[in-house]
Amino acid sequence: MNRIIIALLIFTCFQELSCQESSHAYPRRNDQTLSFHDSVFFRQMLFNGKIWKGRYGHVKGNEFFLSDKWHKGSASVNNILFDDVNLKYDLFNDQLLTIVNPGTIIILNSESVGWFEIFYEGNSFRFENFSLATNPPLKGYVQLIHDGITRFYAKYSKLIKPLAVENRYDEFYQKHSLWLLRNGEYHRLSSRKNFISIMDNGSGKFGKKIKEENLRFSLKDPESLVPVIELGESLFNGPDK
Repeated sequence: MNRIIIALLIFTCFQELSCQESSHAYPRRNDQTLSFHDSVFFRQMLFNGKIWKGRYGHVKGNEFFLSDKWHKGSASVNNILFDDVNLKYDLFNDQLLTIVNPGTIIILNSESVGWFEIFYEGNSFRFENFSLATNPPLKGYVQLIHDGITRFYAKYSKLIKPLAVENRYDEFYQKHSLWLLRNGEYHRLSSRKNFISIMDNGSGKFGKKIKEENLRFSLKDPESLVPVIELGESLFNGPDK
């Protein structure tokens, strides 16, 4: 009897662990949750990718966006929306990962992923696949930070700096580029002056208004640009998409 109880406890613990470390991946189409049989079919679509294997254990830090933990999120794959998916975004290889079970990690097919969203500490981070767009200024997954009259994007990447720690160990470091889609054109932000010039529309008002509102921002902190962009939109309201 004791052996049966112990076996049941082990099985229960394994089931709980499996649920925590795998993606439920509830598929929806047109805001309708799909049937069980459809769900099985479309989960196979989601998990159709290459097996991922960690290769950077010797490098300090990690290659992922935000952290090396699994984050709950959503992903659009072949126009099917999957909710409650465990995701990691590998910035070094520009790859989106999900976990099928505790021993199997999949690289999602980038030709099928339209966009994905990661939830972290009460915030959401949405990425669009520019590789599927027509004549995009860059490739891969790009974060949409602000979606208004002006669209504001950040492209993140991680690189490896050799012998960065104690002159013995390699280390990951992160960099990003910032882009505005304004009046139908993409503009890469290179400086504060460049940003103000793009938003100003040649009026000369925008820089003065920023000073009046005492807005502080830095290209090193992409989120700090959002209130400034919203100010520009309020000054120069018009179509741009």
